[in-house]
Amino acid sequence: MTGSSNLTKAGITTQEEFNVEISDFGFDDAEAYFDNLWDEAVK
Repeated sequence: MTGSSNLTKAGITTQEEFNVEISDFGFDDAEAYFDNLWDEAVK
């Protein structure tokens, strides 16, 4: 399990947090979601 939890008011209400328990099932979906977040952040 890994994640970026920011348990401050801003983290919970206005920022996007990403936590995931990774197994073989769902890995590709988690990777695609993270890649999309990254691409949007570095535009």
